[in-house]
Amino acid sequence: MLKKSKKKNVLEAIALTVDAVQGEKSESVEKLAVDKDLIALAVKMSITAQKYASTDGSLSGDTEERYFAVQAGLNKKGKESWSEGYIGWWANEGDCTSKKSPEGSIKLTKISSAKQDGKIVRVKHKSGDSSAELGVVLPADEKAAEWAAVFKELLNLVRKRQEKK
Repeated sequence: MLKKSKKKNVLEAIALTVDAVQGEKSESVEKLAVDKDLIALAVKMSITAQKYASTDGSLSGDTEERYFAVQAGLNKKGKESWSEGYIGWWANEGDCTSKKSPEGSIKLTKISSAKQDGKIVRVKHKSGDSSAELGVVLPADEKAAEWAAVFKELLNLVRKRQEKK
């Protein structure tokens, strides 16, 4: 059973992402089902974990605690859209829920993989003309495996959603 604060966060995340569904004006039942699944997975992606980034392929050095969340982005018309969605990180959950800009983010369509490596989830992505990697360190191997699996499923749905355009 979810704690009261977790229930509140889930409801807030759903409210934040419902606009994305409405903004894209899904035309088919299949798109609506994908949108519903994206919202559910985005909620599961919200987590406080350790973060470090690397551009040389090595994940070493200091880590900082950050709050991670997946959100819909804004399209050219200013409407929320999963095609412009991103994973962002904030200093804490409050900064995210108060709609502050993230400290950093990666567009979901730029991510090539999210793989578990022990307690770390390695998020490989394009950054300009080169590749980069974000390391998200979770408290246990099992948590990392679960988070990576949800992330992979979400990325697959974003790609599927793009194909339906």
